[in-house]
Amino acid sequence: MENKVSSGLKVANVIIAIVAFVLFILASSAESAKDVSSYVGTFLSLSYVLSFITLAVAIIFPVFVLLQDIKKGITFLIGAAVLAIIGGISWGMAVDSEVNGVVVEGSRMAEAGIIMFYILFVLAILAVVASSVKKLIS
Repeated sequence: MENKVSSGLKVANVIIAIVAFVLFILASSAESAKDVSSYVGTFLSLSYVLSFITLAVAIIFPVFVLLQDIKKGITFLIGAAVLAIIGGISWGMAVDSEVNGVVVEGSRMAEAGIIMFYILFVLAILAVVASSVKKLIS
């Protein structure tokens, strides 16, 4: 079963690559801006479809893992909960930026992402140090 899925994904990957390559060649040989813009729309549609497929697989795959092996599923749920908590803490620490008295849209989200990166980076460093100390003690 796994080999069939793997082969199917390889074939789908090759087909998508061929379609993208053909669209790229057609867009690069277009003579007018109107022709190029029509290919840009096609590229955007292709990227939306691929993004949707990726999102669907990213959501569905953990559900199958959860159903097949409860222990791995619990580990996944704990990890997702910890990540959500860290995201909430980051969002709470972030503030909106103002430029000339005008609130910059999306600045709080960007700052929350940066703060979340810092928190996860420090936690990763602490995990490496703790692992090294544990190995030295053993």
